[in-house]
Amino acid sequence: MKLKILLSSLVIFKALITFSQTVVIKGGVYKIPGKVAFVLGYKQQSNPVSGTYDQLFAIKPDSNGQYYHEFKLANPSLLSFTYGSIDYQLFVSPNDTLTIEFVEKRVPDTIKNYNETDYYNEEIKVKTQHPQEVMFFDSLITHTGRKFGNVYYPSDNSLDNRQISEKIDQNYNDEVSYLIKYYQKYGISNELIKCALNEIKGDYILKYIGKIILNNQNPEALNFFKEKIKDEYFSSASCETSSFYSVAVVNYLQFYLTKGYLFGPKLEDRLQSRFNAIIENFSSDLKLRDYLLTDQMRKYLQVMPSNYKSFLDNYCKICKNKEYVNGILDQYNTLVNKKTSGLDSNFTKQSVHTIHNQKATLGSLLKKNRPLLINFWASWCGPCIVEMPLLKKFDDKYKDRMDFVYISVDKSSNDWKTAINKFNLSGNQYLMQDGFTSSLAKYLKMTSVPRIMLFDKSGKIHSYSTIAPSDQKAFDLLLNDCLSK
Repeated sequence: MKLKILLSSLVIFKALITFSQTVVIKGGVYKIPGKVAFVLGYKQQSNPVSGTYDQLFAIKPDSNGQYYHEFKLANPSLLSFTYGSIDYQLFVSPNDTLTIEFVEKRVPDTIKNYNETDYYNEEIKVKTQHPQEVMFFDSLITHTGRKFGNVYYPSDNSLDNRQISEKIDQNYNDEVSYLIKYYQKYGISNELIKCALNEIKGDYILKYIGKIILNNQNPEALNFFKEKIKDEYFSSASCETSSFYSVAVVNYLQFYLTKGYLFGPKLEDRLQSRFNAIIENFSSDLKLRDYLLTDQMRKYLQVMPSNYKSFLDNYCKICKNKEYVNGILDQYNTLVNKKTSGLDSNFTKQSVHTIHNQKATLGSLLKKNRPLLINFWASWCGPCIVEMPLLKKFDDKYKDRMDFVYISVDKSSNDWKTAINKFNLSGNQYLMQDGFTSSLAKYLKMTSVPRIMLFDKSGKIHSYSTIAPSDQKAFDLLLNDCLSK
């Protein structure tokens, strides 16, 4: 009801031709020892071809830590501004001038540093003509007492499903109520209201998706939580302006419409299920349909199930966005050529170091008639640490038939070694300190971790990027397929 009241208060705009206008950002940063850091700006919806967020700018501060930049913006938008490890969401309008100071705080590290020392924590200070607009999401963080958009799933074992659902619903209602009061107090723009509603709704859907994932072996709980989001409707316009809403629609497809990894361990079945679900549920919004089709074709390209080519041909006929189609085709042809031509020097000559600082190359890790799995990870990567014990189980299971190698992209050898000790990691551990800036990363288009690659016994690439080990049945099938080549 509150949502309907707020929506009814929005003014209906006449159609206007929009032109890009200039936004000015300036300010200062603190220096990060031993590192050249940039102030970065990103859009909120990921590019389905690359799987990354489109970068609007990358600004290198001067020797005094000052920066100034102008960029074009057509419509009021929620943008991400990053420096160091900070990632801040600000609602920016055309013609805005923002002074953003990235401030260093040195605080005791209780989260990610493994040698109990301090670490750098940042905050920002913003000055602008429209502080209530720009800083709304910061205000919402303060109100909720947590990072907004953090996909938190109530997990108190003392709560039953109904009580958990009530907590999720109450959190949603609280955030909408806060938005209404904020609107009444400051008279914020319709664009911000729409964006905020989409962020709040996306966060809400993701919480229920989380409960669906966590209860995948409990049919009663699974059906209870699925019922809560059965009538959700998504639009391309909403997804373009909201990061969590666009993430929600992808997860809704994967874990609600097609049961996600509950559909079965065969990747061929999953690809067919998701492809069909997109056609059946999103054909009334061709822009969103093409976005989701492209996103799935990119994801399955890395593991390339046996039926991928037939779905690729169908995708090329269906998708109206030729930029998407050409992007996926370029990636497909590149991967096929690399698989048939074998590894080049970007891979074989890439240097790594052992825990005793002995140098090796990736080419030396490939052994004749012996399949190889390489897990790229980092000490600061939460999903990497979570997946590591599961991957170790497969290492123990198949150690007599294939080699498992673990390569960290940490910049600090101390962080890497400390993580190995802290988490009791064993096996063939190596460090690749040039990480994402290496020629190997560019060759593999590797922009994030974890990333697992598989090589068959002839040394050819079997999978550029596998599914997660936590998807145990499918991962086991993939390893067996590699062993059979």
